[in-house]
Amino acid sequence: MIRLLLKKKEDDILVLAIDVGSHKTCAVLSKLSNSGFEVLNFSSCPSKGLKKGNILDKDAVFSCIKTVIDGMNLDGNTEVILSVPSVFTTSLDKRYCIATKKKKISNQQLSRLFDTAYSDISNKDVSLIHLIPHVFYVDGVSVDNPVGLEGDILEMQSMMILSRHYRAVDDMLSLFKKAGLDVTYLIMCQIASYLSTVSDEEKNCRVLLVDIGGGKTEIGIFDKGVLKHFSCLPLGGNHFTNDLSIGLALPFNECERVKKMFSEVYTMPEDTTEIEVICFDGSVKTVSTDDIFSIINPRAEEMLLLIKSELKRYGFDGQLHCAIITGGVANMKGFSLLAQDIFEIPVRIGTVSVFDYEMEVSSKKQGAFNDLKKPDFACVMGAVMYAIELFKAQKNKTRSARLQWLKRIFS
Repeated sequence: MIRLLLKKKEDDILVLAIDVGSHKTCAVLSKLSNSGFEVLNFSSCPSKGLKKGNILDKDAVFSCIKTVIDGMNLDGNTEVILSVPSVFTTSLDKRYCIATKKKKISNQQLSRLFDTAYSDISNKDVSLIHLIPHVFYVDGVSVDNPVGLEGDILEMQSMMILSRHYRAVDDMLSLFKKAGLDVTYLIMCQIASYLSTVSDEEKNCRVLLVDIGGGKTEIGIFDKGVLKHFSCLPLGGNHFTNDLSIGLALPFNECERVKKMFSEVYTMPEDTTEIEVICFDGSVKTVSTDDIFSIINPRAEEMLLLIKSELKRYGFDGQLHCAIITGGVANMKGFSLLAQDIFEIPVRIGTVSVFDYEMEVSSKKQGAFNDLKKPDFACVMGAVMYAIELFKAQKNKTRSARLQWLKRIFS
């Protein structure tokens, strides 16, 4: 069951945001207070035991979790927010209503409407991750905020995001429990990445969010902040690396280095460069940047065309204002330009905007944590932003404040 507010009531709250992906596992420890938001620590390590979000080796995944939280100085009151891939989720659109007896609608009545939605799935073999209100109705008339209005019937059209593979989610939570952490809240990857990268102007547009991880690509469509569609494709950055490993006859880790340092996906490099690489037997040979491009470019085009096919399938092709691309693949040179040609809309790389947020990071910490601004960390930093909003809603002490944030950002 989802929680609307953070559990701790003190002025200072420690929040640990964690993203366990197929390529890397990362954690960010932050302190939220009335005076601001400060990143205290962060850690990242290569992931093991996971493939496309699925746990293959529990011991290996547990080891990664322990690696990133060791030295974090956590206590029993630390809030833990975990991102989950959409492959574990499904959505359900439903409409709920309560009688208000022609009285002015209060925060308590709005809470009762939310509780009606929660109780609808409380006895089912699923777990509710997000309840996203899309539209409210007072006596059949749609409104943004029903509090203070008079009416006889209060209704809510909402999207419920539910865990689909309940055992997979439960297995992950049990690993955190084993590590001494109780996960307070789950947030779906697309929502997290959207929160950390979307600009104020884009919140008023229909935006395509593409988060390309190591083994999968998360897709989200947001219309003026409302999540309209989400899906997941079984392609990611590891496929580029694997193509290079086969095409160049090199070890996977060496190809990962080559991909990060020399990959160009949009145009053939003007000046061919020969670079030294280490072979399986430890010997050194040279490969050309032209050869790298001839392997990387077709895979990038295939991935982007599959995303475009997904947009066509659900009727969004030609209906979008812009696109944001996050994840490690977004760092590949020319990727946004190639995406712009294929999607035929403006495309930008989604760098993390949390550091420009209302609660700024302590200036003495900014230099040390510059990596957190990169698209690689959009998901985990989105979980941090989510905690900030929960903190602000708790301080306002009203459900309507929480509601207004839900409406403004992604519902």
